[in-house]
Amino acid sequence: MDERVIFYAPGADQPLRPSGALFFAAFYDKRGGQFPMKVALLCENYYPTLGGIQEHVYHLAQGLRRVGVDAKVITGLPRVKQWRGPRDEDWVLRVGSGTRYGALGTASASTFGPRVAWNLHKTLARERFDLVHVHGPSDVGLPVLLYLLSNLPTIATLHSPMNDMARVRRLFRGFYRWSMARHQAVIAVSEAARLAMGKLVTFDSEVIPNGVDVRAMSSGKPMQRYRDGKFNILMLGRLEPRNGPDLMFNALPEILKVHPDVRLLVAGEEKPSGTERHKAMVPQAARDNVVFLGSVFEERPDVYATADLCVLPARAGTFSIILLEALAAGKPVVATPFVQACRKDKHWATVTLSDDISTESLVRALVPAIAEAKRDGASERVRQGREIVQAFDWSAVCGKVLGVYERVLGWPSTALAVNFPKTCETHAGLRR
Repeated sequence: MDERVIFYAPGADQPLRPSGALFFAAFYDKRGGQFPMKVALLCENYYPTLGGIQEHVYHLAQGLRRVGVDAKVITGLPRVKQWRGPRDEDWVLRVGSGTRYGALGTASASTFGPRVAWNLHKTLARERFDLVHVHGPSDVGLPVLLYLLSNLPTIATLHSPMNDMARVRRLFRGFYRWSMARHQAVIAVSEAARLAMGKLVTFDSEVIPNGVDVRAMSSGKPMQRYRDGKFNILMLGRLEPRNGPDLMFNALPEILKVHPDVRLLVAGEEKPSGTERHKAMVPQAARDNVVFLGSVFEERPDVYATADLCVLPARAGTFSIILLEALAAGKPVVATPFVQACRKDKHWATVTLSDDISTESLVRALVPAIAEAKRDGASERVRQGREIVQAFDWSAVCGKVLGVYERVLGWPSTALAVNFPKTCETHAGLRR
């Protein structure tokens, strides 16, 4: 059988001419009819738990796969009472059981041990990845095992704000230096993420922001049970100290004195056991005006559509995917200045910021913002936010990440080929 490969342009019935085929031939691999760029996205934080890294990795994998990259997720499987997020597709590879833990002000996971190491080794040998992209490069677990077992080219993405615990983390500076030295390139989701690790380690990096599915987040429908004339403020995120739920709870009684029709919708949990501890934190005078929705995922667009305003009362962070989602949903946002570079980052331009991270300052920011939203829906802020967020759609972000892959691997740019279909056809007409 003639094994020459016939290349087809997207949507075309006729094969490319020889000159066009020569261009695309550089991206074809005889290992089974796949384009040669095969990438592992390795992370400790992935579904069935919820969070920003989980969102980032999932959408990055989907976006890369759409443009022909054979991207797969390597992760563990923590024990949870309830699965949140999408079910695994065949491109999610679980290499062992993980353990969830809380440390240094946030929650993470660790997948570690001899059996995990063996499974990871077998996975890497079987899949023959060209590159591994590590999300959370200093997480103790899969990243450490990868550095010990593999000499594949690696890229790291920094997500963590390090929670301003530099004194504690300095005790582990040697570990951070060792882990960060394992990569050929480093990406940070924001200047704040780069600065956080930069306090401990010297490294070169570039900023490629988080992304958002603009179409999905703008397609929600309001939940009718909460469209009763009250003004709904949405606070979404894990209920942990760094996200500042206590600041918002304590601000609510003062806000109600000026705007008695306000209702706070709280979406997120601290842990699967629920939110009882946080319900008790709400001042007695405001408890009738607070609704705990629990953790949300599939219903998130509808939750945003139900809100009249979103609040981010956090103490620490590096970027805020929640902010992007709120902008995409067309909602005005009030936030504390928890990201060091928030006054410079483009997606913060329309956000009403409090003067500092305190209950009193949050009240001073929210009271006039609520009045503005009641008056005209903060229409100008919403319009500008919708324009700004287009630059953060995953279709744009994935292209930037792909450019880093190509540079590390020394491959020519596929800018003209990213929409090329992943399937090819042999001369005999067999689809591979």
